[in-house]
Amino acid sequence: LLYKNYFQNYDYSISLFKDFIKNASNNDLKKYKAIAHIAEIFLNINDFKSAISILKKSLSHCPEKYKPFILFRLHSVNYKLNDYSKCKVLLSEALENINRQKSLSPEFHSLKMNIINATGNICLLNGELNDSLVYYKKVLDSSENEYNKTQTLLNICEVYSKSGNFIEALKIINELKTIEKLFLIPELKAQINNSEINVCYESGDYKKMNSLISSNDNSDNSEFQIIKAKSQFILSDYDKVKSIIKNINPESNSSLKIQLTIINSLLQKNFKQLKTNINNLDTLNNPLLKIEFLSLIVFYFIRQNNKKLYSQFLDELKQLNKKYNYENILVNLLKANIEVYDKIILDEIDEVYFREIYHNIKINDELFSDVFVKYFGVPEIYVRGNLIPDNLWKRNKFKEIFFYLYFNLNKRVTKDEILERFYPEADKNYGDNIFHQFLSAMRNVLSFNIKNKNTEFIKYSNKIFEPDKNYLFNSDAEILKQLSERKNISLPENYFKENYSEPFMKNYFDDFAETNREYFQSLIEKINSGR
Repeated sequence: LLYKNYFQNYDYSISLFKDFIKNASNNDLKKYKAIAHIAEIFLNINDFKSAISILKKSLSHCPEKYKPFILFRLHSVNYKLNDYSKCKVLLSEALENINRQKSLSPEFHSLKMNIINATGNICLLNGELNDSLVYYKKVLDSSENEYNKTQTLLNICEVYSKSGNFIEALKIINELKTIEKLFLIPELKAQINNSEINVCYESGDYKKMNSLISSNDNSDNSEFQIIKAKSQFILSDYDKVKSIIKNINPESNSSLKIQLTIINSLLQKNFKQLKTNINNLDTLNNPLLKIEFLSLIVFYFIRQNNKKLYSQFLDELKQLNKKYNYENILVNLLKANIEVYDKIILDEIDEVYFREIYHNIKINDELFSDVFVKYFGVPEIYVRGNLIPDNLWKRNKFKEIFFYLYFNLNKRVTKDEILERFYPEADKNYGDNIFHQFLSAMRNVLSFNIKNKNTEFIKYSNKIFEPDKNYLFNSDAEILKQLSERKNISLPENYFKENYSEPFMKNYFDDFAETNREYFQSLIEKINSGR
């Protein structure tokens, strides 16, 4: 074991194992563990044929009760060969064998947990996220081994991450980081770090992801570099992608080879081979990876105005997403390339499909919106995160009208209602003129820093204002109303002090501001009394 695991002198290690096997009894468990170790060495040097041969040969004379050790190692070989259906059969046979045994030694109990955990891994790769979670939780409930528990928690973290439940994923990471003894084991330390990097990638937090990779002892690892390359592809920085991938050496990693081939096909505009390269992903039996690359490709061709190619790949993407419900990369693409979403809406490129995904951004980012109004304190308007300068309004009254309109946006506010409330003395000509000035000012404000000036968040038609349902709208007032409707509220101690310490629409004194000021103050008191 020393020569195998630490010195990696495989030839000498195999000769020692063989000497032991030759002299060991057929009823000695260590004999079959030694065979499994030899198979693992063959696996490490990619000699799959020899690994399978020695394991299958040992099954013919191995006592029934020891077969799970051989079957488990045989599953490892097929796992490396991406034959996950064969893996499931082998793991199932090993588990059935163990379950037939009347009592389990700690060694067999640990193996049983490893088998259940490995079954969860197969489900995860097959995109069966709910099934994988069931297996992982079985291990967590039954395992007494701290090492196995940690690895299982990291697997659960990956399921949450792939499912888009980043809050729970990061909760696991943060809890593990508080257990100092785990970081004394280099392997676990690396696995925890890798899990956090993957959560950052899935959630679109590329700044933190790059920081974690840079601080890693193995930062030039090809797996890390391919993640960095894909994140830059999402951000549409193709020059950075080129500089990253030229240093990636896929060696014998078939997954890395295929991923690099696809990225190079796009960068070199070699689209003839792209379909073949994408289909090569099927050999990996990893549908979520295929969804990831189809998402990158579809966005690339939408950006390039290549309708023929994005339509070709979009159909397959929709079919796979319907089956596996994996949308993280599409969500990140929409957040990072919001002007492409505007193009999708204006050009009617499957806008219903993309709208649903776009609206899912709010699941993990409550504050994400195209238009956000801060009503508490001195009111402010944000369009896609950009604070609107007051001078864009031309008249202060127009800004006041907008606050009223936005607050009641889902109530179909009319032109007549606005004129009656804000210009009750105006005659028809003046009213029409001032209203159209407001309309022009509002459109100018809402197109602030928007690349495509045809994008219209709030539509005015037939004398009625309505929000464009393709886009996202929010305000601190709306968030407070939603909080009041929740039964169990868990908020940071200083939440109201930090967000709602100042009154609703400070320095505004019309009926609308005064009435809502009282209403929201009572709402805050109600929420606080129920906490």
